[in-house]
Amino acid sequence: MTDTVTIGERYRRATNSSNIRPEARRSGDADLLIAAGWADSLGIKLYRLAGEFDQVARDLHRVNNQTDAIMVLSHLKTLTQARAALVGFALDASPRWGVPLDTNVTAIVVGKALSAWLDPNCPKCSGVGSVGGYDGKTANICRRCGGSGKNRNGLGATDAERYFAQRLLSAMDAKMGEADSIMKRYLRGRA
Repeated sequence: MTDTVTIGERYRRATNSSNIRPEARRSGDADLLIAAGWADSLGIKLYRLAGEFDQVARDLHRVNNQTDAIMVLSHLKTLTQARAALVGFALDASPRWGVPLDTNVTAIVVGKALSAWLDPNCPKCSGVGSVGGYDGKTANICRRCGGSGKNRNGLGATDAERYFAQRLLSAMDAKMGEADSIMKRYLRGRA
């Protein structure tokens, strides 16, 4: 069984490529970067951020305190830009989604949603949904995620904020999907 490389994986590889010369006979890294220029800018910003996060995620899961975590996350060069674009998107979407949140609350919910989107597994149980169960002891349901294994708890203080965060997570996936489609369409035209 062969694993196919996704457009997102190709894009992340292209952003670190040293060969960005366009080729006439086949589409290469340069063509993918050009296609990204045609794609939705929020979707591309999220792609870049996800790629950077993938590179530091292992280090992030090894740290035991907040100071070290901040140092690891400081390697995310596009975090500030992507977060600002997402806050702008969220402020625009908030009234359309029927959840008019103030600017500060929106920024807080965006930060929590972005964190859960980048690292979807519960940090307490590593996505398993339970803790313990070693050396013949009984495994217990993880209290932080309620056994889901997902890093979704704490996305908002109220039902409206949690609803907004869920809509935002879906919109982020949709923005990446739109960017994906545009890049694929451009690359098909190059083949």
